[in-house]
Amino acid sequence: MIIKDTFATCIPIAAKKKSDLFSELKIAIAQKPDFIEWRRDYYEDKVKDEMALLRQIDNRLGPMELIYTYRHLSEGGQSAPEESERKACILQAIESGVPAYIDIEWAAGQETLSDLKRAAQKKNVGIIVSYHNFSGCENVKNLQNKWQELEKSAGDVLKIAVNPHHPHQAQRFFQEAQRFQYDTAKPLIAIAMGEFGKVGRVIPELCGSALTFVTAKKETAPGQWQMEALLAQRQRMGMIPAEKSIALIGFMGVGKTTMSRKLANKMGLPYVDLDREIESRMGKTISEVFAEGREDYFREMEHRVLREMLDGEKKIISTGGGTVSSERNRRLLKYNSYVIHLQASPKTIHQRTRHRTHRPLLNVPDPMSVIVKLLKERKNFYEIAHLKIQTDRQRMQVNLQRMVDGYRRFTKYWERLAK
Repeated sequence: MIIKDTFATCIPIAAKKKSDLFSELKIAIAQKPDFIEWRRDYYEDKVKDEMALLRQIDNRLGPMELIYTYRHLSEGGQSAPEESERKACILQAIESGVPAYIDIEWAAGQETLSDLKRAAQKKNVGIIVSYHNFSGCENVKNLQNKWQELEKSAGDVLKIAVNPHHPHQAQRFFQEAQRFQYDTAKPLIAIAMGEFGKVGRVIPELCGSALTFVTAKKETAPGQWQMEALLAQRQRMGMIPAEKSIALIGFMGVGKTTMSRKLANKMGLPYVDLDREIESRMGKTISEVFAEGREDYFREMEHRVLREMLDGEKKIISTGGGTVSSERNRRLLKYNSYVIHLQASPKTIHQRTRHRTHRPLLNVPDPMSVIVKLLKERKNFYEIAHLKIQTDRQRMQVNLQRMVDGYRRFTKYWERLAK
């Protein structure tokens, strides 16, 4: 999901042939972006079944979400099919239910936008309504009008890409995007192509944008960064901590609290239990807050406290069992910490939690079925981890050393990037 004011990355795939499509997809997935964009307009192989091809892509994506873009030639597209053919392909993409979003130009017209919106709502697919100006950058008044026009459209996300010829044009564009984001509830994607807009790709969340496009192999628009270079630049600019904390994630009962304390002691670092810190601030236990029907309040507090913990000094953080259920939290952890996923079988989890009454989600007649269900639902959420540790068998010292060694390798990697 594209979230307002939250940093996220997307790698476009611009393959012409099916063999290249899946090889480029593999390269992109290895870099762990938040989104993959399939630029369908680049694709030259004949497609007999749009939905079948999309399902093949989906089978490889894992936790990443897909943006489907069949760009019109007038706004940077690479092919010129009949408009009816293009629209039919987009509708098939929506019908497949695979894309999280489709990207369609505002210039496609209200009738097309409305048709796509109706189809997308049935399949829970989001609409990115976009406008591209490859020749220059509009003045302030025209930018204001364009954002307002996009907001009135069927879009769930609004996107404008321009090509500034001077630094002040890029600055003006980002200032206007920042201003407009306060006037709309919808996430914005604000892109200034070329050299003058590169800073906006590095710190999009400070430039009114919620998504930055990075390249795995070749640019699909001027000014795109390689993923490693972009993350290194974010660290130099202080957007990513130079010394990252270690965050332990996993289902309740896998041993996060015990392992976090022992790891903190072994490494000589402060230890924080996220749930206990939240309870201290709320003045109530989590069970009490859940019993009051205020889970949304707890989750908002959880995100706020997690952000504070990751922004401060290096430490060991034991997260809550449901922390990774929030996409905002996953992004925070993924880009700002070394994430260790502690795993255990449903049987082990049940044995460890069956006598504990402070687990609100497991205070049910059949906790085992709830454990199995939640583990399945959260499987992809745990893919943000840099290291996975199985805790069914108690090999405490071996597991602790694996964590220390993994963190050292991770730190050396970031030190190399920052040079």
